[in-house]
Amino acid sequence: MRDIRSVLPFRLHLTVLALGQGLSGSVISLLTAVSSLVGAMLAPHPGLATVPITATVIGAALMVYYVASLMQRLGLQLAFVVGSVLGLAGSLIAASGLYLGSFALFVAGAFVLGLFAAFNQYYRFAAVETAPAPAYRARAISYVVAGGVLGGFLGPFVARQSIDTVPIPFLATFLAVAGICVLTGILQLLLPGKRLVAQPEQVRLPIRSVRQILTSAGFVVATLNCAVGFGVMTLLMNATPLAMQTCGFTFAASSSVLQWHFVAMYAPSFVSGWLMERFGVNRVILVGALVNIVGIAIAVSGTSYTHFWIALVCFGIGWNFMFNGGTVQLISTYKDPEKVRVQGLNSLIVYTANAFASLFAGQILSASGWTAVNLVALPILIFTVLATVRWGNLQKFEREK
Repeated sequence: MRDIRSVLPFRLHLTVLALGQGLSGSVISLLTAVSSLVGAMLAPHPGLATVPITATVIGAALMVYYVASLMQRLGLQLAFVVGSVLGLAGSLIAASGLYLGSFALFVAGAFVLGLFAAFNQYYRFAAVETAPAPAYRARAISYVVAGGVLGGFLGPFVARQSIDTVPIPFLATFLAVAGICVLTGILQLLLPGKRLVAQPEQVRLPIRSVRQILTSAGFVVATLNCAVGFGVMTLLMNATPLAMQTCGFTFAASSSVLQWHFVAMYAPSFVSGWLMERFGVNRVILVGALVNIVGIAIAVSGTSYTHFWIALVCFGIGWNFMFNGGTVQLISTYKDPEKVRVQGLNSLIVYTANAFASLFAGQILSASGWTAVNLVALPILIFTVLATVRWGNLQKFEREK
């Protein structure tokens, strides 16, 4: 019979983690919806409009490698509270930039918010750590991932409601972000405060060097799928608000499109695990790449609201299948003592790709238009498909030997 004393705290911790996933995710979706628009308002040149969201991605890239170590040393509770404090600081710096009309200060705030955003990637891993038994882990991850759907709706909603509540556009938006970060930090105080300690038998296992990890075929293909899935989504998502503004759509219209895009990113997680078990990880990844290509075809075929909406939904589903599939591939490539190193390297590469995608989104859009932004992603996706197919054939060959 289950020990009710272990189940009740577990359910409480899952609820806190799901809310943390949703609230921190709402900040990320809000930044996606408004950062490039604020950039266009404050930047000295239109091509620099996506620099703020790029600064957020860079901040996340620099921080994401260290979050796992921080959780191991401080425990879940304090580590997530540190993240919330960083989010509060970043939102107040960004709000100051808006108040003073300083593009540089706003970019600095966006960068610090990126440090906060890195913690969002670890809520599902934290769910595993709080589970009282291995049998609970699959349900724990699914429950926490559901918080991402909340974030997809909440972020754009807050942005729409706060954009013009004070004379300076978007100032109230970033004050609202500060409130979300405070609420997130308070909720994390309900998490267990103990540190995560590796088991002695795990510590004794050998750890590969960084060079060995980076040159292993499994790591390369898994990271390629994660990086391309995330990078293509970032490229097209970050260009969308500016592209829709150019086409004459209101902020409410573009934030609505992004709202559904974020739902499409997270909602498939409820079935993507089952699909991978039923049809195989590689096939799900290939379907994700195909859905992205369909989204590109729709995006370049017209610029109506429906075209943007369907394309962004496709990019959300494509991201989910490629990124989650790449993550599952990655898990099979390392032993537990290598976890922090391999996940850190993978995350660093993924967020570096994101930073370039975010930066070039504004440059390509400004120079060549929305169609060009989409067509840039096409050969990258095709190359990833070919690499994944080749890796799948090699795996099949090894099994048949």
